Amino acid sequence: MRRMAFGLLAACLVSWVIGAHAQDCSDIRGKICSLTKFEPDPGSGSSNAKDSPACDKPDTATDTQKDWIQSAFDLAPIKVKNDLCKLTSIFVATDRASWGRWEDPANHNNATPGKTEIAISSSDIGKTFSAKQDDNLKMITGKATAKHSEDLAGGRVAPEIIGLLYVLAHELGHVRWHRDLGVGDGIGCADDPNFYSWKDVTNAKSNRWTKFGNDLGDHRRAKVKKPKDIGNDDDLRGIYFGGFATALGATNPEEDFVESYAIRILMEACPECIFNVTIGSGSSAATIKVNDAGGNPDLKAKLNCVYDKYIKS
Repeated sequence: MRRMAFGLLAACLVSWVIGAHAQDCSDIRGKICSLTKFEPDPGSGSSNAKDSPACDKPDTATDTQKDWIQSAFDLAPIKVKNDLCKLTSIFVATDRASWGRWEDPANHNNATPGKTEIAISSSDIGKTFSAKQDDNLKMITGKATAKHSEDLAGGRVAPEIIGLLYVLAHELGHVRWHRDLGVGDGIGCADDPNFYSWKDVTNAKSNRWTKFGNDLGDHRRAKVKKPKDIGNDDDLRGIYFGGFATALGATNPEEDFVESYAIRILMEACPECIFNVTIGSGSSAATIKVNDAGGNPDLKAKLNCVYDKYIKS
């Protein structure tokens, strides 16, 4: 089965503020530096979690790492570039997984309210989208046989750059979720109280920090399993055919928004690319196209909404 189709630095230093005009910058290397020994989770009890992260001194982010991030930025749709330009900092983290954060003025007393940051794990630089998705699956469920693959249509786009764009887009989605909720705008594509696939999104919207795989909220369709409840290949297939862009998106409403946003950015950045997940093996294997709504009305609504509100120029 297949789910079928359907510069310059000065200009970059723009605060992420309500009503800010879109601005373009062509080089974001000046925003990039290394970051170690910083705990971003405000609920961790860490003494620096309420602070603003700062570049390591000396900065150990390499020119190669900065060039990779720049190349992923170059591939992004213009509206996404504008949002990346408004980030305060982009860090290369050597000691933790990637994350995205908005410094909520109500909670970050020792920080600069309103700052926005993305940290990219050094281990994510050079990783393909398929490898990243395989990693995500391994972390949220080990009870299904699945493997991601990709066809980048003759090599116009380097697979590692697509993979890094996905990481940037995913973490930018987390920034947008928390920042837009924090300033009272709401997430445009989650304004529906059920957010298409969820019975309720109240707990997800009030959550200050969403750890990877956090279980927040219940699926509107009970037969679609949470990743933690997957017992076999059919359960995993049910997630991809049940209105979610990825298995990670089925963990909670925030990840649902973030993954829909990130996948739709990849669809815009490389419309000729095909990203698949094959679930099962042998005659029972099912290959599902990830960058496609596949006729599912919930996923189609999510992808259309994030495109209209956050990607379309």
